[in-house]
Amino acid sequence: MKRTLYLAVLTVFVLSSLITAVACGSNGQETPAPAPAPTPEPTPTEPVITPKPEPTASSDPYEIQFTDKGLVPKILTVPVGTEVTWYNSDTRPNSRHWVKAEDGSFDTRAIPWHARMTHTFNEPGVYEYKCLFHRDREEEKGTIIVE
Repeated sequence: MKRTLYLAVLTVFVLSSLITAVACGSNGQETPAPAPAPTPEPTPTEPVITPKPEPTASSDPYEIQFTDKGLVPKILTVPVGTEVTWYNSDTRPNSRHWVKAEDGSFDTRAIPWHARMTHTFNEPGVYEYKCLFHRDREEEKGTIIVE
């Protein structure tokens, strides 16, 4: 009886091993795992800064552009109640400009690269202003005439 039990357990073990091997698709040979593809070494890259083209005349007649050559236009005449926009279209990346009236009547604060700031002129007069960052450059001084 012991022998019969031993043979039954052995038979069940052998059959379960065969069933497992067939179910897993084993053909008795080891299949090596594929070798991982080599990872190329990363190459350091420098950021590419593409200069913006020289600004063209704006479609907004009340927009003044800061360029790397100065203000365009330097003198602007507007009617009372007009909102004037300063646009930092400087071709130098990360350049900033800051418009401040000589008489202290308006101040745009810093104008980041490719950003706009505005001011509405509600009183007639002649308003001279300059860029605080480049106050010694004549090309960064301008005049707004409000009629």
